[in-house]
Amino acid sequence: DLTIFSAGPGLDGLYTFNHSASSGSYSGYWSWIYHCILQANNIISGIQKLKAAGSTENFDSYMGQALTARALMYFDLVRLYGKPYTMDKSSFGVPNITEPLVASAQPLRASVEENYIQIKKDLTDAAPLLTKNITKGFLNYYANMAIQARVNLYMGNTSAALSAAQEVINSGKYSLYSNAQWVNSWKNQFGSESIFEISMISLI
Repeated sequence: DLTIFSAGPGLDGLYTFNHSASSGSYSGYWSWIYHCILQANNIISGIQKLKAAGSTENFDSYMGQALTARALMYFDLVRLYGKPYTMDKSSFGVPNITEPLVASAQPLRASVEENYIQIKKDLTDAAPLLTKNITKGFLNYYANMAIQARVNLYMGNTSAALSAAQEVINSGKYSLYSNAQWVNSWKNQFGSESIFEISMISLI
């Protein structure tokens, strides 16, 4: 593994060990991901309120995408700030926030295992709500399955990871680039290998 630190995506300090507890904390990952989780929680809460009020609109896709996105964000957070599941799942993970909170709230950290329980619940609840059609720039059923494959792999559930991955592969909706296509594939959005793709912004 190597990197050209001068060309790193805002992570130069980590590669040159030029960071400390008081400088270069890279706290943007924590704050921005939780900001996005708040948006997902607002969507989920809003849909639940509309349904409780008797709305007959079909919110399945929106709910499924919000749950899947929240699961993906918690998966990133617990891998960044917690120990690996297979190493010490009882150790501290990150706070499990599943509804909008007041600004003064100070939620405690959940365990790594509790984080993964929430991640798997969100993914399982979301899967039947999502379309199996390719929807460029949006989460669909197969994006959910791909995330389930990764989550199960990190948990050591290899058979479940394989099953979820095979569902994506056997769908026939995605295909690997040929050697001749690979270089030019970087020039375009939504290639044949792309299961879920969004634009990237700096978090630092």
